[in-house]
Amino acid sequence: MKKILFSILTLSSLVSSAQWAHTGNYSAEDCISAFGKVYASSTATNDSLRVSTDQGFTWAVSNTGIPASTPISLGAVHNGTLMVAYSKNTTKIYTSTNGTTWTAANTTSLGTNGISSLCSIGGSTLLACTSTTAGTIYRSVNNGATWSLLSTPSAGKLATCIAYLNGAVFVSYNAAPKVLISTNAGSTFTTANTGIAAADAYITTLGAVGANIFCGTYYGHIYKSTNNGTSWTQVYSISTATSYAKFINDFYTLGTNIYAATDTGFVYSTNTGTSWTIKNTGFSTALYEHQIMRVTSTAGYFIAASKAVSGRIMRIPFAQIVTGIEESTLNNVKSFVYPNPSNRYTSIEVKDLENSGNCEVKVCDLLGREFATYPLENGKALLNVESYNKGLYLYSILKDKNSVGS
Repeated sequence: MKKILFSILTLSSLVSSAQWAHTGNYSAEDCISAFGKVYASSTATNDSLRVSTDQGFTWAVSNTGIPASTPISLGAVHNGTLMVAYSKNTTKIYTSTNGTTWTAANTTSLGTNGISSLCSIGGSTLLACTSTTAGTIYRSVNNGATWSLLSTPSAGKLATCIAYLNGAVFVSYNAAPKVLISTNAGSTFTTANTGIAAADAYITTLGAVGANIFCGTYYGHIYKSTNNGTSWTQVYSISTATSYAKFINDFYTLGTNIYAATDTGFVYSTNTGTSWTIKNTGFSTALYEHQIMRVTSTAGYFIAASKAVSGRIMRIPFAQIVTGIEESTLNNVKSFVYPNPSNRYTSIEVKDLENSGNCEVKVCDLLGREFATYPLENGKALLNVESYNKGLYLYSILKDKNSVGS
């Protein structure tokens, strides 16, 4: 997002905006994109499910139909429906086709311990694993209305993640057998551990880019399989200096790139895991913003749910992470503000957008709260700042609701 500080009294440039920015000040450890919006929730506290329609800039409660004080785990998009789950003490699943109103979906129980992971495998079939050391996996063949318990493939272990990758179901566990694979929609499973170190028995998440399958571990390692889970090779390690938990919490795939949310920040690979890059600029380590639980994307931005003090939603434009992601070609426009200082009217001019439509200037305060929005016509916007309190403000240039600054 293009950010330049201006004030009724002074005008100055903000430091480089190639960094993560905090947008949501509430507890959120999960996020997912659907219906052109992004949703965030907490699995640890009783915060409401929230939605953003402006690339994570502002958030509103979106829990109509969901009981109050319900900790929600964001599950999966299935046949045009967003499915979320009660993450504690019960296994109720709620669905929405618009992300605004929600309906309880399941008429049969999946136990009493909450749902830890949910995935769609196509057609009307869904799979879920629950937050219990029984290692239980359930299957629905009618879009989540009723569920049946499958044979327990790893009794005594916690199933941490279930994912449908390259035509097979992968399930990860917090102890050996680590990873199991099913090629028949969960009816039977086989062990897929070759190459995963004994110390990495706790697998936390699964993902894929093309034919490459990835798994992340409790101790901050990422493994890759090029043969659909038959064997694995370690391709990334957070650190070997300490032995405490350094979770790889989530994988997110966009195009041919894979992105990882970890307890020590955001890492990504643009070459199917051969090398990895860390992008933590903007995270406050004092507030633990670098402890990312989930990552998603929407309209040119990455959105991260961070397990920070008081909760944090963070975002960053695609162009500030890595090139090669399709987005607006207008990602380096320059703007000018005059007069400076001003206590009545000021103009913002963007020469690169003189012949462009659907452009606007958004103004917010230093806490990121939206203050005003002005149309940008023929590359110019006139701002009436007469009612503004003295101080510093931020502005961004948007086209088609996407930031086009640099």
